[in-house]
Amino acid sequence: MSPMTRPMEFRANLEALELSWEEAQGFLGKLDQYWDIAKSVLEDPALPQVVDRAKKLQAIAKSAPKAAGAPEGSRPGIGLGAAIRPLDLFILYRQKPWILPVGIGAVLAVPALLGYFVGRRRGRKACAR
Repeated sequence: MSPMTRPMEFRANLEALELSWEEAQGFLGKLDQYWDIAKSVLEDPALPQVVDRAKKLQAIAKSAPKAAGAPEGSRPGIGLGAAIRPLDLFILYRQKPWILPVGIGAVLAVPALLGYFVGRRRGRKACAR
């Protein structure tokens, strides 16, 4: 295949994807600043499962009824914003693995200590009568 036919093939593929040349350049410009992470994502063995989940989210977003008064196309994408908080928590756990046992201990210890102190306080009142 000659290098001269590649741009035409690329344009034909863009048309099949319903992208304009300017949109494709915009996407490539965005990709340029994230190339290292994009390469890591593309090489990840779990990528097909993530893409499958993204397709399901996209189908749900397309089939969901639009809110009254919401402008058409006001929220592009598939809702990745909802994944930011869980990812932040996962990153925190990976940076500080001790935080999970400490958090579980705190969740269990606070009610236990409250019960202990409430019971101890009521126990003194009962003995004083």
